Amino acid sequence: GVTGSGLIQSQTGAINIAAIGTASGNGVHLLGGHIQSASTNAGAQDIKITGNSSGAGRGISLSSGSNISAAAANIILNGNSASGNDIGSGAGYNGTVGHSAMTGDITVNANTIDFADAQVQTTGDIYITPRTAGTSIGLGGAAGTLNLDDTELAAFDAGGKLVIGSHSTSHDGAIDSWNLGGTAYDVELLVDDIDVNGLTLGAGDITLNAQ
Repeated sequence: GVTGSGLIQSQTGAINIAAIGTASGNGVHLLGGHIQSASTNAGAQDIKITGNSSGAGRGISLSSGSNISAAAANIILNGNSASGNDIGSGAGYNGTVGHSAMTGDITVNANTIDFADAQVQTTGDIYITPRTAGTSIGLGGAAGTLNLDDTELAAFDAGGKLVIGSHSTSHDGAIDSWNLGGTAYDVELLVDDIDVNGLTLGAGDITLNAQ
């Protein structure tokens, strides 16, 4: 795998990082590291990080205040772990993706996410997409393989919309006691079937698109 504690910065070009961790090792581990795209141009090239762990490590791990940020570029995170979390910034890790002035989109492709101590923020859109078909989605207090509780859901702050799921592959979803109060962004949930047992809306719109 790859472990970074320093700064990787691009002014105009793309940043692509891909790594595989063995045993309990993480694929890509930012240990206080920072990855930044400084370009403010509308056509700024993406930051793309792909991390895989063949064991119990995380595919992508953000810890010790690590940050992945861009001005106008998009950020794409692809995580995969054989028996750990695909992507994680667990309790006390304080990992951040994006920031309040970022204009690009953020995409997180993963089946399992631990964002107990994370912040994911952009004025653009945020996409949370299971990486394999058939992965169930549980939001709030609901059960699911891709499971995001209220604390983890509060990590997301989109200026546009938060999109969870995908119609390009098959997924069922469930929502239980998700409280969007205090948020202003729109939410779209793209699943095959959905079970809703409690949902409090914020200022934005919500679209439950089941097909």
